[in-house]
Amino acid sequence: MSILNEKTEETSKKIHLMVTNLCSRHCPNCCNKCYSLDDIPLVTEDELKDCESLFLTGGEPFEFCNVDALAKYYKEHYPNIENVIVYGNVKEFADYLFLANGTLNYVDGVSLSIKDKEDLDIWNRSVRNLMQYSGKCTNLIHNRLYCFMDGEIIEADRFPVIQRKWVNHKEWKPADDSIFRRAF
Repeated sequence: MSILNEKTEETSKKIHLMVTNLCSRHCPNCCNKCYSLDDIPLVTEDELKDCESLFLTGGEPFEFCNVDALAKYYKEHYPNIENVIVYGNVKEFADYLFLANGTLNYVDGVSLSIKDKEDLDIWNRSVRNLMQYSGKCTNLIHNRLYCFMDGEIIEADRFPVIQRKWVNHKEWKPADDSIFRRAF
């Protein structure tokens, strides 16, 4: 049984695009353990021409990609793509912004995960304030914060907080309203 959603008129409007399979974390229930990369189809030109929302995922895009350059490329080559949203972890997002001086001019939103105490501390000490007070992130309007830590209360301006539980990676399935593809 395939974990991939069938491509339909509805699901083809949203593409979760794996732009890297690299990640320095070793999460025990990482969803990337439930499939072989070879089983994920390459995205096609026609699929990109049909897409409205593109979700860049990995691996860890903030650690191993210039997400803003990718977003710019896809928006310039496919004007039908209205939103580019990047999935990643809070620590790697902070490193991308602060250490690599990464930009977010073409990214429309981020979906960030808080998976451990270090992520939570980084969120509370720096990322939350950056999101609230920095002009660097004003265009990020489609945001989510996924918290994998039980009982933690998180303040998140412009970020709906979604409490998550780790599931066995064998139970993972892509969002029902989208297709999952790889860029490489």
